[in-house]
Amino acid sequence: IISQCMGRVVACEQGAGHQLDEQLEILHKPFGNFANVDTSTPLGIKRAGELGLIPSRMVEVVLTPHVREAAKNLFDANHKGRVFTMLRNPIERVVSLYYFLRMPGQE
Repeated sequence: IISQCMGRVVACEQGAGHQLDEQLEILHKPFGNFANVDTSTPLGIKRAGELGLIPSRMVEVVLTPHVREAAKNLFDANHKGRVFTMLRNPIERVVSLYYFLRMPGQE
């Protein structure tokens, strides 16, 4: 939603598979624009930091479940981030999972 609907460049798991890239690039996919780094893993966050993801100003949003690693490896006093959390209603989440698992081919 953030990339496709709002037009933002995002760092998230969509950058997986580019571990050998030596520089930052924007991946143009049908559903949005993404950095070629995977911020869904601690190793990917470390790599993003080494490539200078935040100082490059290439991305506007970093999505990660590893907030501490991101804070440690990506941001500093000159490049501060803002944190926000989106939570789904837990009852709706369980009901959705139940119906998803009942679909043919799901185990």
